[in-house]
This record gives sequence, structure tokens and C-alpha cells, in this order.
Amino acid sequence: MIHLEIADGRADIRLDNPARMNAMSQKSWGNLLRAIRSVRKRRDVGVLCLRGEGELAFCAGGDITEYAALAVDVPRATAYHDLYRTVFAEMRAMPIATLAVIPGYCLGAGLALAATCDFRIGSPKASFGITAVKRGLVYPVTEAADLLQIAGLPALRAMILRGHKLDAQAALRLGLLDAVVPMRRLGAAADALAAECLASAGPAYGKAKAVLLAAQQLPRESRQLRQLLLGAFDSDEFQQGTRSFLGKATRPARRISPRTTKE
Repeated sequence: MIHLEIADGRADIRLDNPARMNAMSQKSWGNLLRAIRSVRKRRDVGVLCLRGEGELAFCAGGDITEYAALAVDVPRATAYHDLYRTVFAEMRAMPIATLAVIPGYCLGAGLALAATCDFRIGSPKASFGITAVKRGLVYPVTEAADLLQIAGLPALRAMILRGHKLDAQAALRLGLLDAVVPMRRLGAAADALAAECLASAGPAYGKAKAVLLAAQQLPRESRQLRQLLLGAFDSDEFQQGTRSFLGKATRPARRISPRTTKE
């Protein structure tokens, strides 16, 4: 579920699916798009905060329980692909400050969503990764370009091609996070940054963002690249990878004894 709250010049959008680490279904992407467009229409909002419900994750990406259907329905997979990429495009074009609050896992399409924001803050438990290749899929070029601009080619190559994950401190060094704060202070830190952004809000802010976006020279998706990406949905590798993942997901999880940790 997607929740939108607007008050005192600030909009908050919460991704609310904590049982699945705030993974996004096709319906959720549609609801998120409507929420983003609703914020863009407002003239009384100067900052947008994106956050996931709970402390486990910001967003673990797409809801893989839907992937089995996508693997046998290429038109539906194409529509799904176009939908979430429209969400990312709308976020990049947002003329106000945007902030992602990342308590834990930030994976796949969730990482792409966070990368469209102007600023990102996380807890020490924040973790970033891309699992597309393991699922038989190809990470979209424009979203890869977002991460390339932020984290650089070596880190992006390791995430996409080798499945490496970045912890909070590595993400901070690379610029993928602007700040790392203890979990108990994450909400307060987000409030402080949102207030700072709101104080800078004005007509020039959106123009400055447009200039920065143009300076990045994000590559456009060619017809050849589009076919490369969408062809993955029709591959045996994707279908087999989906069946394998769903089979593991239905197995009972191993119980782990609780332990005391220091923040």
C-alpha cells in the first residue's frame, strides 16, 4: 500500500508492505505514480520524503511473487516495466526537493527509486544491491546511469555483474548516502533535512534541478536497448530463475536465536 500525507509544506509517501520488505507490486507502482503526480500538482509543497514502513527495509524492489505471471506474459511484463520507469522519470522531474529515508534493505527497483531522489539518509543497517542478473533480467539503462553518476562505474559494475551489496559506510563514501545516523535518530534527521530543504524551496529550486539533470546527460533508451531489456522477460533463464526463487521462498525459514546488539 502507498500512503500520502501532506502538511506544512511537506509531503510524505510511505511504502507500506513490511511483511515483504516493502516490495512493490504492479498495483503499488500505479498507486505510487498517482501519489507523486498528486504532489507535483500542489503549489504549497516544497519537499517530498519517501520512506518504507518499519525498520527492516526502504524497498526490496519489485514483488517477486508477481514475476511468475510476468514470465509467461510478455505484454504484461512490458506494461510493468514501463510503469515503474514512469515512476522514476516523474521523480527525476519533481521540481521540489526529494529525500529517501533508508533504514535497511534498498534493493533492485527500490535502489533505482532512491537514486532518483536529491538526497538519501540511512541507518547503519542500510544495505544496497541489484539482483536483476540473478533473476535473468537486465537493469534498465537510465536507472543504471543514475547510479553511475552517484556511485561510479566500479561499484555499479560490482553490484550489477557480481551481485555485490554495499553497506551503509560504503554507500556513504561513494555518495549513495548523504548521511548515516543511528536508527533511533533517523526520523529526526529526516525531519531536519526536510526542514532545511523546505527553507530553500522556491521557483529557482526546480530550475536548478533541471539544469543538474541536463548536465548529467542521462542516456535515452534506444529501441535496441529496449528489446534487450524486455527480451529478458521472455527468456528461459528468467522463468527458471523465478521458479527457483519462489521455491526457496516457500520453504520455512531457519529460526535464529535473538541476540543483543549495540547500535
